[in-house]
Amino acid sequence: MNDAARQALVQLVAQEGRSAYENPRRCDALLRDLAPEHKREIFVLVSALEQGVANDLLALQGQVPTGVLLAQVTAKLQSALALTDEAARWAVESWALALGVLPGGANAMDASALAVSIKLQATLAGHQAEVTALAFSPNGQRLASAGMDGLAVIWNVPDGQALFRCSEDLGVLSSVAFSPDGSLVALGGADAEIALWQPETEGRLRRLRGHSGEVTGVTFTPDGKTLISASRDGTLRWWDVESHTERLRVSAHPDGVQGLALSPNGQRLASAGGWDRSVKVWDAVGGQELHKLMGHTSQVTSVAFGPDNVLVASGGWDEKVLLWEPQRQQQPRVLTEKDGLMGLIFAVALSPDARVLISGSWDALLRVWDVAQGQLLRKLGQHNGMVLSVACSADGMALASGDAEGKILLWKMR
Repeated sequence: MNDAARQALVQLVAQEGRSAYENPRRCDALLRDLAPEHKREIFVLVSALEQGVANDLLALQGQVPTGVLLAQVTAKLQSALALTDEAARWAVESWALALGVLPGGANAMDASALAVSIKLQATLAGHQAEVTALAFSPNGQRLASAGMDGLAVIWNVPDGQALFRCSEDLGVLSSVAFSPDGSLVALGGADAEIALWQPETEGRLRRLRGHSGEVTGVTFTPDGKTLISASRDGTLRWWDVESHTERLRVSAHPDGVQGLALSPNGQRLASAGGWDRSVKVWDAVGGQELHKLMGHTSQVTSVAFGPDNVLVASGGWDEKVLLWEPQRQQQPRVLTEKDGLMGLIFAVALSPDARVLISGSWDALLRVWDVAQGQLLRKLGQHNGMVLSVACSADGMALASGDAEGKILLWKMR
């Protein structure tokens, strides 16, 4: 069997994501465009798809050793299609490479480009509705998730197991953050309140009240003494964590604040202005507005800071990611696909070294970007619904993404 057809499949899944293998007829047509001289191999690949090979590989990944998984799927395919052992094994391995079940396929970044790879580690099941927010603990060993089902869950990153579930009724949740020591979790939601949760204890949640609209963002200052929150009521608020009192309030965006990010040194704060289409940068200590950044042409939904405390990334419903360096007062760099079709962007996250940016979109794809070159490196297509939340661990070793179907995917980065 010719490996040119295999490479065409890997390329196709990298470019098209889940849509490349949802429709066998479309997959066949696209593969014939990429490798027209390899009709026999394409026939085998598409026939394998029709027999459910892609679904089997994705459904069983992580449940059994990879070698056992490939052997089981190969035997099933060989029986169904009366293929030779060589042809069946080649087809299954080709799909495994394209889907990232084997390293080197669609879910692995080009090592020559950034010497970084992204591979699916686990699927975390527990939410029954949209996963709206994700946050890693400072040591990267735990992941907090919050959803529209009112659930807040703490996951163990090494094995993907749920460690704690908040037992109180929280209503619709939309934001989550760990304290710097990892012992406290802040949760914000549609009830306009902020809940402070200590997962290791059984005590009642402490509540911070004052907002009059959904709490869309929460973040702790590096010393852990202050919590900053953003809300659809248009304000940013600074809270004393110990006394649970509001210390400072700023009117930020008249149409509500959609996203919030604190610089690593705790000196700068970025806010996404939703329908006013602006990103603002603030003095995180005194609350003074420093920069108003205009460049998006629709709602701004998400912001992230780079490790230099200067670079700001923003994503919006205009299907663009903008990269800002506010102090230089220059136009932002724009990350978008050549055809401009990425779908509404709901979430952005920067790797700790700011070499890689991850965006989550309406089209159920994660996109991996080379920040320096402004180039799209990969599309990761294992989600079933809109990707609403993304987070990178502080050590750069893990990535998490959550979707509208309640699924969380945990990825290894290196």
